[in-house]
Amino acid sequence: MLWVNLIMDTFAALALATEPPTPQILDREPIGKDDYIVTGEMAVNILGACIYQSIWLCVILFLTPMWMDVTPGWEDGKWNFDKGVHFTIFFHTFVFMQIFNEINCRKLLATELNVFKGFFNNFLFLMILFITIMVQVIMVEFGGYALRCSPLSIEMHLFCAAVGLGGLFWGIIFKYIGWNIYLCCRKSKGEEKL
Repeated sequence: MLWVNLIMDTFAALALATEPPTPQILDREPIGKDDYIVTGEMAVNILGACIYQSIWLCVILFLTPMWMDVTPGWEDGKWNFDKGVHFTIFFHTFVFMQIFNEINCRKLLATELNVFKGFFNNFLFLMILFITIMVQVIMVEFGGYALRCSPLSIEMHLFCAAVGLGGLFWGIIFKYIGWNIYLCCRKSKGEEKL
């Protein structure tokens, strides 16, 4: 839990806070003191990430034992390396989804569909992503009983990374569709200020 909290809060905040400014920032309207902290764009991105991650984590929790022929992690109640594979896949996938969600969070506006624009301009962001991935893989492969992680095969690592990568594409698609739905709802309520 400490590792998940560290990558989701501390590392992500540090990586995103060091994003260099762009000239487009000057085109935005000033934010009023009575405006909400969470904007419509943020809400759409949060909702999209929640939907994607919740669906995949439920699928992995309930269907992975059948798909990958692994022992369900909840059998017997005692941890061992064989049963640990199931929950390690769950944990590993969750972390990869957070890593790719950090990339999605770089660009929140519906007009900013290219989340890789200026991606290599922030060395600290890239370094944090690299360190997070390396530490995660080391924890899974060598954490053992202390971290309740079982080593995974290359195919399992790739599966976890692919599900995380899918969140990147899902976030871009949901941002575009979700933002248009949000605008339609606002217009139907007669709210002029977007």
